[in-house]
Amino acid sequence: MQHGDVSLTAASNGVIGGLYAGAISTPNCLAGFRVTPNGAGSNIQALINGSSTGSVVTTTAGHRYVLTTYIYSQEVWRSGETYHSAGHPAGKGLGGAAVQADVRVVLEIQDINPSVPASLIAPATVLYDDVIANAAGFCTYALVNAINMQCSIAFPYATHISLAEVRSALPGASYVTQIVGSISDGAQCSIVSSGTLDFYPQYVPPLNTLIVASYRGAGRAVAEVVDSASIAALASGGDDGVRGIVRTMKTPSARTQTDCENAAQAILEDAGGQAWTGCYQTWSDFLPGSAADIYPGDGLTINVPSQNVAFSAVTRVVSIDLVDSANDRGMYTIEFANDLAAPLGYQDGESTTIVPLQDTPAKLSTTQVEGYHLASLKGAQIAQVSSTTVQVDIGIALPTGWGVEVRAHDYGWGPSNGRNVLGRFTTQAFSLPRLARTQNYFLRAYDNSSPTKYSRYSAALHVDYPL
Repeated sequence: MQHGDVSLTAASNGVIGGLYAGAISTPNCLAGFRVTPNGAGSNIQALINGSSTGSVVTTTAGHRYVLTTYIYSQEVWRSGETYHSAGHPAGKGLGGAAVQADVRVVLEIQDINPSVPASLIAPATVLYDDVIANAAGFCTYALVNAINMQCSIAFPYATHISLAEVRSALPGASYVTQIVGSISDGAQCSIVSSGTLDFYPQYVPPLNTLIVASYRGAGRAVAEVVDSASIAALASGGDDGVRGIVRTMKTPSARTQTDCENAAQAILEDAGGQAWTGCYQTWSDFLPGSAADIYPGDGLTINVPSQNVAFSAVTRVVSIDLVDSANDRGMYTIEFANDLAAPLGYQDGESTTIVPLQDTPAKLSTTQVEGYHLASLKGAQIAQVSSTTVQVDIGIALPTGWGVEVRAHDYGWGPSNGRNVLGRFTTQAFSLPRLARTQNYFLRAYDNSSPTKYSRYSAALHVDYPL
């Protein structure tokens, strides 16, 4: 997010480019640029979680300042989709929970001196480069929130940058975020479709620089959920009671495996009850409940004792045949159904795509949805590399009884499979063997429950470093 080309004409007091987790006020500012008076000029400093932090840039009369915020989230989606069924109507849907994530925020300022053309392409000053733990998923953006702001601002804009996060450090030094993108936007490197990371000539890293590129993999989200109680109720004689169906969610879309699980549970809930659909004809004078009129979407309570029928439904189609226009009398045909016959909470379709299901476990019961998997090791990173070993830090302290399983390939997870296992560890930091210049490691956390629960997704660590 570039908050414009700012020209401060006098001492000012306020916030520029603020992201607010709540009301637009300084204490609620997740990230922004704090401007405070300094004599006839101003100071500009990073504002993080409502507090000024880091280095201070003092403005100079006649200079222009380009303020930019870069945001890197550990999660692609910050909230789950919500699915409704007969058992989970409006206000009680399945899913929809907020997704917690740590977010790296980089705030930088470029000081442009109009009389020095080289300042247009000079490196920007980084005011803040760190991770905000459990950052808000959604914020309100305010270009200016000021008590007294004497300035002009041109061309603020927001754009979607590379999904990869690149950081570099000299041995023994702290890592610094390298901006990925166009050099005209102040980036130091670019990632092309062939999968290579290229640094621009003026930003080529010195010899022995450590470079870390972090990104998320992608794949089709799938889930398989079974309703054991329904299977048992249907089982009879040679019938094992199993019924199966494969569906692709259209609305709401199932973007993650968690969404797929909740969608599957909604389908199972509707499939396990009694589906009702019907049609009712009556003169307009005799509409149910002495109603003046009826519309699609209106609720109906159906009660026909002679047919042993009693259920609630929603009007789907209303057709009117105006047979007596002189007396404003028509014949109404009312089509209705409940959610078990025609769901209103979601739209699905058949799928011809063949995709592998999750491997841990192969199937989930309805009681395991959203509660079976452990958190993924999103903060895992390589701390140190030698010619024979790799030091790994998973980024969190493991609870008692938990561990980390490390494999050479991303499959076969579980205590019963000993193939391609590189080790199981119970500490936050541990050492792994290194046998080649390039080597891959896949990590998942597990607990001491029975059966053992694992992380939903693997953390992949890739080493490419001379022996």
